Amino acid sequence: MDIIFDTNAFLWLIGNQAKLSRKAAAAIADKQNTFFLSVASPWEMAIKSQSGKLILPEPIKSLISRETALNDIDVLPVSLDAISLVETMPAIHRDPFDRIIIATALTKNFAVMSSDAVFDDYNVSRIW
Repeated sequence: MDIIFDTNAFLWLIGNQAKLSRKAAAAIADKQNTFFLSVASPWEMAIKSQSGKLILPEPIKSLISRETALNDIDVLPVSLDAISLVETMPAIHRDPFDRIIIATALTKNFAVMSSDAVFDDYNVSRIW
């Protein structure tokens, strides 16, 4: 299965795995799954770090480079297809980073690893 991480799920994977659900942890352990991180997640992390809402242990570039390599996660660019879908999606979820992650999942037929139940309103397959 192809799975894209929500930003919080990625942060818990690399920093506090106890916050992951059992189902999420099992999916991560399953070597048949392929994992992705939208470039929107490091962007969101950088913005929150700059505003003081998120404390990162090191600069974003080295953190993402190391952790995606260690965890076998591919970083995806934001595609024009996903942006086009965001334009037509109902504004149920107000977070623009989550909306692009949802749109990416929908355009690529990925599941999303997220604790955010609002994702379900977009008919995306959510693992949690």
